[in-house]
Amino acid sequence: MPNSSDTASFTELWFDGPLSTKFFARLYTPSGAPARAVLIYVHGYIDHVSHYTDTHLAWARRGIALFAFDQRGFGKTALGDRRSAHSKFGRTGGGWERMVDVEWAVKEARARVGEVPVFLMGFSMGGGIVLDFASRPESPPNKETVSLLSGVIVTSPLILLVRPPPRALETLLIWISKVFPNMLWYTPVEAEALSHDQELVGTVKKDKLLKPYGSLEGIGDMLTRGSRLLAERLRTWPADLPVLFLHGEGDTITSSRATRELFDKMRAADKQIILYPHMMHDLNGEPDVRDKFLEDCISWVEKHVAS
Repeated sequence: MPNSSDTASFTELWFDGPLSTKFFARLYTPSGAPARAVLIYVHGYIDHVSHYTDTHLAWARRGIALFAFDQRGFGKTALGDRRSAHSKFGRTGGGWERMVDVEWAVKEARARVGEVPVFLMGFSMGGGIVLDFASRPESPPNKETVSLLSGVIVTSPLILLVRPPPRALETLLIWISKVFPNMLWYTPVEAEALSHDQELVGTVKKDKLLKPYGSLEGIGDMLTRGSRLLAERLRTWPADLPVLFLHGEGDTITSSRATRELFDKMRAADKQIILYPHMMHDLNGEPDVRDKFLEDCISWVEKHVAS
C-alpha cells in the first residue's frame, strides 16, 4: 500500500461536456504506479472543488485517482474564464441535467484512468445526487453506467434539511419554477454551520466562487429529491452495490436522522454508516475528525478494491 511519503499530482482541465457546456475539472493521479481505482467526487450546493486540494491529493497518495468537477451553474464552470457563453451562476438545470452531467463524469473519469474499479462520492447536495444516480429507475443514467460502479460514498447527504422552508413556500417555488426555471433565488448558507474550524469559516466567507443563490428549478429539485429517495428509491437501489454513509450528529444543515432512516430502510447487501458525535456539516473540515473521516472513506474503498 502506498504511504504518505508517496507523491501525487493533479491536472486542471476544461472539458466540452453535456448540453454544449464547458466543465472545469481536476484529475488527481498517483505518481510512480498506476491507479488502483478511480473516485468521482460530486460537491455540494454552491460549492466548488478547488478548495479540496489537500484531501483529494491524499486519495491519490493512496493509489486512488480522483476526478472532481465544478457542477453546472457553480464554481469555475459558471464563473471561470473559459466557461460557456450561456453558463451563469446558479443556473444548474434540474434533476435530468444533473444525472446527465454525473453520467458524463463517470465515463470521462474511467476513460482517462483506465479499466479500474469506479467509486462515486457525494457531499451534501452531491450526496443526494449520487444516491439518486445509483437508484434511478429511468435513464439517465443508463444501466450500463451504473453497473460500472463498485461502491458509493455519501457524506452529510441532503435527504432532509434540519430547518426546511415552510411547505407553502416550497410548493410555491416549485410551481413558479415550472414557468421561470432559471429565476435566481437568494439562499444564504451560514459558514459558521459548516465546521468548528474558524479558519475554514473565514475562508468560505471570502471565497469569490461561492455565491448565495440558485435557480428555482435547481432548488426545487434539491429539496424534493430526498423525499423521493425515502419514499421510492429505496426499492430501486441495486442490491449488490455497496454504500457508505457518513454524517455528523451536530449537523444543523442536513439531517443526520434522515440519513439514519434512509440507511436503515435501504436494501443494500453491503451497507455501512458512520456517525460522528457533535460534528458539523463539513466533516472534511472538522479539526477533531477530519483525519479519521478521510481514513474511514479511503480504507472503505481499499477494502472494496481488494474484495
